[in-house]
Amino acid sequence: MTPNQQSAMTSRFTLDAEYIQGGQGLWLLTHWRAANNSTALLILPPFAEEMNCCRRVFATLATMLVTTDTAATSGKGIDCFLPDFYGTGDSEGDFHNISLQQWRQDVLSFLPQLAGYQQVHVLGCRFGAALLLDWLSDIRQILPFGQVMLWQPQLDARRFWQQLQRLQQFGEPGGQADASAANTATIPAETLYVAGYEIPLSLQSEALALNSQLPADVSQLYWFESTLSGQLSPASLKLQQNHPELLMQALNGQPYWLSQEPVDNQALLDATVAVLRGFAAKSSPTSKAKSVTPAITRSIATVITANITAPQIIPLQLCGKQSLGIYLAAASDLLIVMVNGGAQTKAGSHRMQQQLAWHWQQAGFASLRFDFPGFGDAEGSAGDFIDHARYLTALPAELQRVFGKRRPVVLFGLCDGATAALLASHVLQPDALLLLNPWCRLQQNHARTMLKFYYLQRLVSKEFWQKLLTGRLKLTTSIASLQRFLQASAAEHHFDQQTTEKLAEPDSKPHGLPALSPDQAVLQAIERWQSMSVPVHLTLSSADLTAAECAELLKRADLQHLREQADCLEIAGANHTLSGEGHLAVLMQASVNFLRRLAA
Repeated sequence: MTPNQQSAMTSRFTLDAEYIQGGQGLWLLTHWRAANNSTALLILPPFAEEMNCCRRVFATLATMLVTTDTAATSGKGIDCFLPDFYGTGDSEGDFHNISLQQWRQDVLSFLPQLAGYQQVHVLGCRFGAALLLDWLSDIRQILPFGQVMLWQPQLDARRFWQQLQRLQQFGEPGGQADASAANTATIPAETLYVAGYEIPLSLQSEALALNSQLPADVSQLYWFESTLSGQLSPASLKLQQNHPELLMQALNGQPYWLSQEPVDNQALLDATVAVLRGFAAKSSPTSKAKSVTPAITRSIATVITANITAPQIIPLQLCGKQSLGIYLAAASDLLIVMVNGGAQTKAGSHRMQQQLAWHWQQAGFASLRFDFPGFGDAEGSAGDFIDHARYLTALPAELQRVFGKRRPVVLFGLCDGATAALLASHVLQPDALLLLNPWCRLQQNHARTMLKFYYLQRLVSKEFWQKLLTGRLKLTTSIASLQRFLQASAAEHHFDQQTTEKLAEPDSKPHGLPALSPDQAVLQAIERWQSMSVPVHLTLSSADLTAAECAELLKRADLQHLREQADCLEIAGANHTLSGEGHLAVLMQASVNFLRRLAA
């Protein structure tokens, strides 16, 4: 087995992945597989950032399906396959080069490798549902077809494109409409720039050309909607009237496709599992499951670092939880370990980490990125940045296992990923740090920052005075909130001396380390930062509250030296994840300059 096809195995199932050569370049296929399953599910993901938001839901569904339950399914599970289309997720390519026709060709070229299964179901989510219906007749000709599942389908291509245009025009700060004149990158006129994604205008004609009509026979098609009310939308009710035989169901649930943070979608998962396992039981109640191993694609790499262009899959065990690392080799022995912040996946928001890793590789620097347990594709339950620091303490042993030697390591972290990296730094022993908008929230510091960057700005805001003069502002509520921040800001605050205990060595459980409150963890991270003498590159976004809190904290007399000793970069107009036009390019160039000085 080659490194790009290695697996992280447990007694229940295997999480693995492989890079497949497509028409434009390599695209990633993630698998959840067991040894005795004869049925599979192919998942077609949604578009752009919705894909990242849905990642955890797909991984949870796959884990539920692939794990056999003898009592319920007579020992049968369902293997799951999730592609990252070229230019999306952790696949190669740039988003502005995506092509729906190329996605179709790549997937259809791979599908014969699943023909060994007795049954293959297909699930399309959001825009992935439109792709599924367009590709349906071709898929049926290749695979032993089963059920069709549609999650929150987004089938109106015209409306889909209009939503993208509105997001560009009225979207979040940092979008194309208010990009800074100081940006170093220019976006071609033939693209939309939406929340960090450069979307080619050619996508409009491709999307409008999709045949996303329901098939004539909908007896094996399930339409699931998650709504806060548990009721179908008016448009869906109208569709159901025209197709009374369509199996359409509304489930109580939050809009999981809009939030990277975990949300309650158990009803959707349970309903989907019940349909698929129920179908398997009806179709072959007594047949013996056979072991299925799809054909292995052509090897990309035979040993770690043998090919410095192709990404390689590395199985990781973090305190007993399996995850997949993506390693990009380079000429330099320096290794950048990328630490996720919050609920981010290894691709990062708007593919930030994927794009950084590719850029660093082109500059000669290797990188490794992965999902923390409970997020993205990894096993386990979601935790906070303190749990992530505990998982990081298991990383040195994994790096030793993979590379067979100690390599110089640079830790990159965004937000509480940077704080987690600092918390675990005494175990990781990094040679340098790349910190982006570190999480430094402490009660007093947060209050002071809110007063300075929120309330002060509100007083000079036209919108504030309009609301006040028209009676739309609840003045008593605002005054009460202001008083709370004034009191918190004036409160005396010192470093808690009881937070100086060391993080213990990891054991089989990620919770075997001393319990820390978020404030204690931030204080301990700052203390670890003070105790290190390695080079630090600190990047702060000027339009981000988290960055402002970090800047305020580092103004303290006893902490000023941290900023003075670091290479500091402030990106004008940038938001928290640098999703504005050209902002990520600024970090790319500055980080490469920093890394080159390290390697010199």
